[in-house]
Amino acid sequence: MKEVAIIPGTDGQKMSKSYNNTIPLFAEYEEIKKAVMSIVTDSRGGVPQNVFAIHKLFRNENELNKIYAEKAGKYKELKELLVEDLEKFIAPLREKRKEFAKDIPKALAILKAGGEKAKKVASAISGNKEFIDIFLKDILTPNEFETLALRWQIVKKLNKGEDHRSIVGDLGLGMSTVTRGSRMLRNKNGGFNVMLKKFGK
Repeated sequence: MKEVAIIPGTDGQKMSKSYNNTIPLFAEYEEIKKAVMSIVTDSRGGVPQNVFAIHKLFRNENELNKIYAEKAGKYKELKELLVEDLEKFIAPLREKRKEFAKDIPKALAILKAGGEKAKKVASAISGNKEFIDIFLKDILTPNEFETLALRWQIVKKLNKGEDHRSIVGDLGLGMSTVTRGSRMLRNKNGGFNVMLKKFGK
């Protein structure tokens, strides 16, 4: 099984709100700068690995390889470049959020309309396993698809009654990932249980 990509947080651990190591999605410029400058510098091979791992989410990796080679050892400059790229990505989202905050009814109406469209798509593909597979491969990146497939394996194993430690060993996962799947299965009306009923156990 291919390894699922993990995005590092500012402390080098897996990025997670529970670790308080995220870069807020709607952060102001100074918040972004503070978070990026606090990223733990892991400089194996002369490259700040944690900075690079986050940076490649916003720029072509080949382009970054050239930039990081030219600025080898200049960690402050590389972090500043990441700050600018993050700001370019986050600024429009931040402004749109502020716009929605001024008119909550409009924002709710947009969400409702989006939900109705999603229901129509779900209704169209419901019950057709092959169609669902093709559809998901088109809308998800390879890593997202692999992550989804991995979660589905976890759920099927849990549903068969396999114990958590056995699943951790078989799939090479962390216990927290398997435990999360177990929590989701407790919701009898949740998506996982609906899919299990439709496509077998």
